[in-house]
Amino acid sequence: MAETIRNFKQNLAEPWEVFAGMTPYLESSRRESVLDKTIYFPYGAIEGEPAFPATNTSLEPVREVLDKKAEYPPLGSLMGITRSCCCSFRAPITSLPAHGFFEQETKRRRHTAGCLRTDLS
Repeated sequence: MAETIRNFKQNLAEPWEVFAGMTPYLESSRRESVLDKTIYFPYGAIEGEPAFPATNTSLEPVREVLDKKAEYPPLGSLMGITRSCCCSFRAPITSLPAHGFFEQETKRRRHTAGCLRTDLS
């Protein structure tokens, strides 16, 4: 991730931002001083990824994601729209409780509103 960020800095005209799909990538963003350009997109918080949709029955992964996000202020915005933590899921009916909890916890903790991405087939 750090190498990709350095490559962006050297070769890509602004504006650009990066997605941190795994928690260790947040540290790369911090070291490269681009947390303000980083969106935390923790795969597996609501559904196991990459895999067949399998909804997590525990809400603990969502808590862990938001706890980790709080350690990395200030996470960024997506092309001017303030978004700093996103989750995805492909089975909306079975994942609805976890997604609702993600949105509720995001607001309760006064984080920026959550970002929802669904792949409906």
